Amino acid sequence: MNVKATLTILLLAAVNSAAVLVQPDEPFPANRLYVASADGNRVIEIFLRELPEPVTGLPLPPGTITGLPLPTFVTGLLLPQDLAFGPDGLLYVSDSDDDVVLVFDGAGNSQGTIAAPNLQTPTGLAFGPQGDLYVASQASDTIVQFDRAGQSVGELGSASGLDDPAGIAFGPNGHLFVASHATDEVLVFDPTGVQVGSVDDPALAGPWGLAFGRGGRLYVASSATNRVLAFNKSGDLVDTLGTDALLDTPI
Repeated sequence: MNVKATLTILLLAAVNSAAVLVQPDEPFPANRLYVASADGNRVIEIFLRELPEPVTGLPLPPGTITGLPLPTFVTGLLLPQDLAFGPDGLLYVSDSDDDVVLVFDGAGNSQGTIAAPNLQTPTGLAFGPQGDLYVASQASDTIVQFDRAGQSVGELGSASGLDDPAGIAFGPNGHLFVASHATDEVLVFDPTGVQVGSVDDPALAGPWGLAFGRGGRLYVASSATNRVLAFNKSGDLVDTLGTDALLDTPI
């Protein structure tokens, strides 16, 4: 384990409601999961339900959450990689083959496109504490920052050794965590864009998706080892989830 700076990893905070710009005409339904399907070039909407009793033919214990796929939510994408809900309540989807981020309302209608010359092969995306959108630009090895008007206002990571950025996530302290896929580490940037630390471990290979959980743990999808790794606030590996039979190239 190599922690290059003291990391404070806290529970992921919701964006302050003061950042809301536009109230969607149609709010997204409750109990829905939205999944970017790169193979099918679409976003799938899944209705989630809790099974109070075991269902015949399904080896699921009581209380299991399962999904019922609904008609395709959005089609016509070229290679969707990631998605996130913005402070305006709309759904943002990175489309890496088109080098754009697409925006949709709760009915799946297009609400615009976000693009910039410095956005190349977008992958992970996340909204910062002030409502700005940050997008991993995989081909340029940077993170592109967009303001709430959709204008490119800066880049992070150009001098940090960031290589093939994938998943990104914000902590409530305003630090941005970025999976550097090709260097097998997670880099940490402060609100000014300066790298302040990193998280790495021999068990971490091909990191992609990032999320914060209870107790301030950082969960990282280790795509090359078919595992999800959990790190504590100090950046130490404390748990490993998944098996080869359960996970296959998790992102």
